[in-house]
Amino acid sequence: MQVREIDPNDDAELTAWCAVQRASKEADWPDETPSTFRQMRAIANGGFGGKRFILHVVLDEAGRTVGCSMQGRPTRDNLRRIELEVHVDPAHRRLGAGRALVHHVEETGPLDGRTTVMAAVDEPLEGVSPGREFALALGYESALPEIRRVLPLPVKLDFERFDDLAAAALPFAGGYRLVTWRDRCPDEFVPGMIELERTIARDAPHGELDNEPPTWDEARVRAGEATVADMGLVTYNAGAVEISSGQLVAVTTIGISSETPDAAEQFATTVAHEHRGHRLGLLVKIANVKAIVEHSPRTRKISTWNAETNLHMSRVNDELGFRATSRGAVWQKHLPSDGTPPPAP
Repeated sequence: MQVREIDPNDDAELTAWCAVQRASKEADWPDETPSTFRQMRAIANGGFGGKRFILHVVLDEAGRTVGCSMQGRPTRDNLRRIELEVHVDPAHRRLGAGRALVHHVEETGPLDGRTTVMAAVDEPLEGVSPGREFALALGYESALPEIRRVLPLPVKLDFERFDDLAAAALPFAGGYRLVTWRDRCPDEFVPGMIELERTIARDAPHGELDNEPPTWDEARVRAGEATVADMGLVTYNAGAVEISSGQLVAVTTIGISSETPDAAEQFATTVAHEHRGHRLGLLVKIANVKAIVEHSPRTRKISTWNAETNLHMSRVNDELGFRATSRGAVWQKHLPSDGTPPPAP
């Protein structure tokens, strides 16, 4: 089998890459929405989250694309690691394609100073997935267990319950006002957004992951927004502002692809340390779900992931009606740092 990097601006190569990812996800996780051609091109060309992305395929003896991978290589911090995603066409599994892709990363990563490889593996709520068995066979260890939750939409019939939840929370939130926006963060809230991103970086559960908090500044915020726009994603944001200072002190974000608007993804929600205990996390989530129902009527579900140890945010999501649908984990493997290539799988 031949592993090679593809040019994300080559329509044929990127189409083949996306076809394998789509076939893999449809076989294993039909409820999850595959990445679109537009999203993959934007990520590979523009980077995202302080990382550059490299796409590889594996070809069989007949020259057919039977597997694909994406490497995320941080460029500003966490320079030791590679974040890996691997897919193999279901009709060509257990023939070495996945192993070839993983071994290629493990062999070339240390040449760039990368000594840790991380990869997310989805699993059912009960039982063991082939992804777990694959990770174990290649010497990876589970470093951060997570739970996926889904909120079905529309939730118009639940608005009364949402209103009751908000009414119970508002007495704790005196001195704050709720704000919402789409896509680009208003200039006045950028300083608060930077601090909240730093808070997420410090406080989000990392389990046993090899991790250092990333650095955040306005350039990083705006670069992320530009890539998201290139991907065709619309982001809905809700925040809480301290009235006395005008500072943004809580935020939550939901992203929806313009190409697959039926499914939305809820990203990180955070509240600044000194403003916790006022139910702001719950209030901004309620405001954002209402915005989705009002402005994106084709959206039928909102998905989100929480670390198993993040009990507080899991309880908030449960209050809103999110229900656990699957498990997952980020798996990790440390590579030799002396340049010695790892043994072939």
